[in-house]
Amino acid sequence: MSPRTLSISERERMSRRYMRWSSEEDELLRKYVEEHGEKNWRQVEYYFKRPKEACRDRWKYCLRSTVAQHPFTDEEKTRIRQLYHRFGANWDNLRRYTQGDPRFPTPRTVCDIKNYIDQVLLERAQDQDLNPDDVNDNNGNQEAPGEDFDRDNEEAGSPGN
Repeated sequence: MSPRTLSISERERMSRRYMRWSSEEDELLRKYVEEHGEKNWRQVEYYFKRPKEACRDRWKYCLRSTVAQHPFTDEEKTRIRQLYHRFGANWDNLRRYTQGDPRFPTPRTVCDIKNYIDQVLLERAQDQDLNPDDVNDNNGNQEAPGEDFDRDNEEAGSPGN
């Protein structure tokens, strides 16, 4: 695999960072890692019209053999929702609690967990005809979402108020 010299502007290169990856690019990235290893991202920009950070992230979160490639099981979904209600949007904490859990045969990445929760929130918003940004009802707090709790008035939410 020899490097292609590409003369593209910095703006074009950065705009490619968030574009979809093609199956051909994925295969080229696999070959690159096979030849250069997982730690050497210095030369990757010569092979792709993408910044090295985008290539590294694509490998780390999507293509590595240790990344789960199958859909979430019902058991995994239930556990992730429980952890989300307990810890909120602390994604690394959620990932840590799934490591070593027998319900997660293949470790999930922070991106996997976040994307699943975002999907759940979006579906909830569509069902309720709400703005998806308004559905995250715990805002990363430790309290369980949906609890009607006012720190200034502990009786808030009780009947008659």
